[in-house]
Amino acid sequence: MVGKMNRKLMPTLVITMGLAACSSFKIMYDFADDYIKQEAKFFLKFDEQGEQNLNDQVDKMMEWHNAIMLPRYAAYLRQLANQLDHGLYGATAITKGMKDGRILVQITVAGVAPYVARILVRQTIIENIEHLRLKLIERSKEQKEKLARPIEKQTEDRTERLTKNVGRFMGDLNEIQNNLINRYAKSTINDAKRRLDNRNLRQSALLTFLAGKPKEMEIDAFINQIVLRAHEIVDRDYKGYSEKRIARFTTLLVNIFAASTNDQRQATSEKLRSYAQDFSEISN
Repeated sequence: MVGKMNRKLMPTLVITMGLAACSSFKIMYDFADDYIKQEAKFFLKFDEQGEQNLNDQVDKMMEWHNAIMLPRYAAYLRQLANQLDHGLYGATAITKGMKDGRILVQITVAGVAPYVARILVRQTIIENIEHLRLKLIERSKEQKEKLARPIEKQTEDRTERLTKNVGRFMGDLNEIQNNLINRYAKSTINDAKRRLDNRNLRQSALLTFLAGKPKEMEIDAFINQIVLRAHEIVDRDYKGYSEKRIARFTTLLVNIFAASTNDQRQATSEKLRSYAQDFSEISN
């Protein structure tokens, strides 16, 4: 769980999850709580009572997420689909869609934070903090090894991943769209290192914070800050970098849709509605 904080906490991933079929998403979501528990057990040290508390808090968090956030995600995706159906896929519409998505992330983090706080408040003894520190180093080492690969290989993999994710919505991409993705992948290949450096700073701040034996409400507030406004604590320049990164990705989407066909836009709309239906069914 701690290792995923820098990714806006695991449940928020459902907003942008790209899966090949609706049934695949449902299967993946069914295992979401187990995945969160497994990640927490990797990073954190639990006694029997602590593990029971982990299970209880994750179960309650997923209940909240299903009841409150999934309907909002569904409404968000239907809104995007409606815009596409009405020919609204230019810079203004896509920029607004990105902004609305970020608002959903903020709401999700605020909702998830109390449950995480009830878990982390039991992790403030020296032994547990040292365990967490070593696990964070272990996971960071794995990421560094990936970044040590040749740039050409990283660019190839990044291009393939982006193409696959966009293609899951649009179908087969044309030459212009493939070239746009390839150029974007090359121009942003160093972003992964920048994000990893920032992640390490945030994790260090988390360890220092926990060492001060904060109360549950203080942890709740810290989670919101370190996830959504980390520049207030570490790496003040990261806010500007993050905004530029979002702007670049928004421009990529604008250009991809500018080069899209009617069939691609229809396929995207249908996929968005399919995911929205999944969210609605799971929330019920």
